[in-house]
Amino acid sequence: MTGAPRQARVGVVSRTAGTAAPAAASSTDPPAPVDFIRSFAELGSGDVDYAGGKGANLGELTRAGLPVPAGFVVGAPAYAAFCQETGLRGRLDELLAGVDVEDGAALEAASAAARQAVIDASMTKPLREAILGAYRDLAAADGAGGDADVAVAVRSSATAEDTASASFAGMNETFLNTRGADAVIDAVKRCWVSLFGARTIYYRGRRGFSQADMDIAVVVQIQIPSTRAGVMFTEDPSGGERDHLVIEGSFGLGEAVVSGSVSPDRYVVRKSDLTITTRSVRPKELAIEPAEGGGTLTRELSPQESTQPVLQDAEITQLAKLGLAIEEHYGSAQDTEWSFDPDGGVWMLQSRPITTGAGGVDHAPEVVLVRGLGAAPGRASGGVRVLADPHDTAAFHDGDVLVAHMTTPDWVPLMRKAAAIVTDSGGMTCHAAIEIGRAHV
Repeated sequence: MTGAPRQARVGVVSRTAGTAAPAAASSTDPPAPVDFIRSFAELGSGDVDYAGGKGANLGELTRAGLPVPAGFVVGAPAYAAFCQETGLRGRLDELLAGVDVEDGAALEAASAAARQAVIDASMTKPLREAILGAYRDLAAADGAGGDADVAVAVRSSATAEDTASASFAGMNETFLNTRGADAVIDAVKRCWVSLFGARTIYYRGRRGFSQADMDIAVVVQIQIPSTRAGVMFTEDPSGGERDHLVIEGSFGLGEAVVSGSVSPDRYVVRKSDLTITTRSVRPKELAIEPAEGGGTLTRELSPQESTQPVLQDAEITQLAKLGLAIEEHYGSAQDTEWSFDPDGGVWMLQSRPITTGAGGVDHAPEVVLVRGLGAAPGRASGGVRVLADPHDTAAFHDGDVLVAHMTTPDWVPLMRKAAAIVTDSGGMTCHAAIEIGRAHV
């Protein structure tokens, strides 16, 4: 697939298209500059090694003409250079090699030591200046002025993330409504640190990925002050119905939906004729919103506001058309994130291959004790364990049924041991549900 011509890269040396590279470098030549930064317009789906899954897909959507907030990627080579210049890779290998990811205490200890090692390592001045230059350029392009503290979302994008064979959905950190140069640098560093969270180390260990050698990119993107946001699957993630598209949404930023903090509204659209077959409006107890000066706040919704529908029919159809366009562009079913701004403009914030697998139930039980929406339908049995803390590993055994108010990716080590999972809140498109579906729990 061909895309738009690549622009000059921020913070790097670029070469005019068609100019041949020298055949070899002299031993006296200065080292080639590291390709620290690329804009979305310079990226496509083939750039996962540079931009990670999230960054590559945002570039692909941008170049396909979809409505994507402007941004840039601090590439995986920047993190690799950071590791090389600080000697971090060897230290991480010492800390993580041979760690038993099934031993909760050992996993937490190794995670804490690895994260501290990244925190203690200093970012070099050239890399810092490249990031800040790109941030100023982004602010200027957004009309805020090059020196303005424009709000951005700083999002981790691991190089094995959001691909057809693996998804680190929600495992690495995102920092919303980040404002100002120092805050952006700190958020990039914290995204690197999140590569060594216990849940991420566990997932890499179970998937056979290297612990110390995996690189990570970081997306820095204009923050949309969403009034409504959520997730759209271009296939039904529970039943696997290919002719049905599922939209889930809530008020405020999409974090409330993807984290499982609310039970979102759910809309099902038949793709063949865009008929809305299901409108399920649920009480949405809270909204996560941008806070003045940076960061987010959680606001409790009144009973009247919480039961208002998130989307009108025309907006559902508008989203469905975007979902179909994205699916057609990629040629496969996609898990996307969307947002409406205060002016009613719609934005696509992410797209990745659907990695969940549909299950099924061959018959209904004679007695139903509780009803809910299945993220990965099936049958299971086991001892029931009601937990409030994902770190309470001693109380949980292989084959237990996990019962919790909600599950975030922090629960992944326990989720992998569970025969079944029951939660009070969350939708079938939240990050934890994606993990459950992929693991066939």
